[in-house]
Amino acid sequence: MTGSGVRHVLVIGAQCRSMGRLSRLEEAARDLHSVLTDPEVGGCRARYGHHPSLLVGEELEPEDVRRAVHEVTRRATADGAAMVVALLGHGFTTPQQTDLYYMVGSSTTQSTLSAVHVGSLLADAADEVGVDGVIALIDTCHAGGAVPNASRLAGGVRSGRARLAVLTAAAADQEARDMRLTAAVTEVLREGISSAGSAIYVDQTLCEALRERISGQAVGRADYDNDPYASEGLWLARNTYRIMGAAGYYLPVLPDLPDLPERRDLQPAVQVFPGAGYATNPYQQAAERAEIEQHMSARRHEQALRSLNRMIDVNPHDAWALAQRGSLNRLTGNYEQALRDLNGALQADRNNTWALAELGAVNRVTGRYGQALSDLQRVLEVDPDNAFALAERGAAYLATWRYEEAARDLNRALEINPYNTFARDLRDQIPDSQLGRRLTLAYEVLKFVDEQRRRNA
Repeated sequence: MTGSGVRHVLVIGAQCRSMGRLSRLEEAARDLHSVLTDPEVGGCRARYGHHPSLLVGEELEPEDVRRAVHEVTRRATADGAAMVVALLGHGFTTPQQTDLYYMVGSSTTQSTLSAVHVGSLLADAADEVGVDGVIALIDTCHAGGAVPNASRLAGGVRSGRARLAVLTAAAADQEARDMRLTAAVTEVLREGISSAGSAIYVDQTLCEALRERISGQAVGRADYDNDPYASEGLWLARNTYRIMGAAGYYLPVLPDLPDLPERRDLQPAVQVFPGAGYATNPYQQAAERAEIEQHMSARRHEQALRSLNRMIDVNPHDAWALAQRGSLNRLTGNYEQALRDLNGALQADRNNTWALAELGAVNRVTGRYGQALSDLQRVLEVDPDNAFALAERGAAYLATWRYEEAARDLNRALEINPYNTFARDLRDQIPDSQLGRRLTLAYEVLKFVDEQRRRNA
């Protein structure tokens, strides 16, 4: 159902000068893009350079949006792939119609030409021969107006044999606030849904999970599926609730203790020893830690977090617990808290390479590539065969167009762990060697020009 085929993505977050500034827009767009391009969750291919898969800004024009959608559609057509398109920001409808217009930098509600007609954009993408299907997430006011008329698809070049699923933040006559849909979708995809199968679709199950988290606006969906030859369902993400473990996540090793109790005996052990005895009782430590590992492996994040909070309350300088909680916060997208926990773990134990590797991963995901490379380099100096650190450093190299170094690290990570899907999917994104060298050179030139501009400013 959720095979390894290529999937494409485009996330756009556009501010609009004539409307109020959306303070959470950029962060919401980046978090959503992160989860959609996570190989273990959304499985979409991230793109950088001239046609990035994440487009955020205050100066976007309607043609920028159209060009970006056309480019991701072209790539999906070439690969016979599905594509996910997310439009975040402001939107409006005209007084006598419910069609949604997506607003960009210079858009006003007095001019439809200054904005982008969303329905036609989505219908044209879904109607393109070769596109396996389009999933759209619309987080704007009046988002319900983004759903195109079914007759537009039925009368298209594919004679209706197309697939389009649209998830909307609000009804066509309703406002949407604070990027609530995007935040909720990101959270749900990271945590998974217990009542869903191996994949999450734009269906009633997803909408119910989102409506539990969102109040004051009517989350809606529309699903058009008239392609009898589709090889699999039009899934939005893999259901992480049913995945045991995650790419690059390694369970910490428990200390060697005499007569360590079997795991089936851990729960009674946790109940017998009071929490206050944790810091001095080695069996309580082992029982608590193993129980947390079980929660993490089964994606029971809330239970793991409660146990970790209890351990840290007892011993605020517990490097293991702080690193574990930092890892949990990274996996669930709570990057600011992850940074605090991981830095705390390193203050308690500066030689904790696990915490340092996790810190590098957080810095990489949040775009601090220089710091990420520094952190991961320190890990690999001590542990050169750390597959997690190699894969993360490869991802940082890839994000900064250093393709040869990325290929070297990702290949080594796969030699150590051939089942590391994170490293494998990233390696598949590396251009051929000649193009890679040209792009690397272009990146270095742009970086040099930017440094000179800053010096002369």
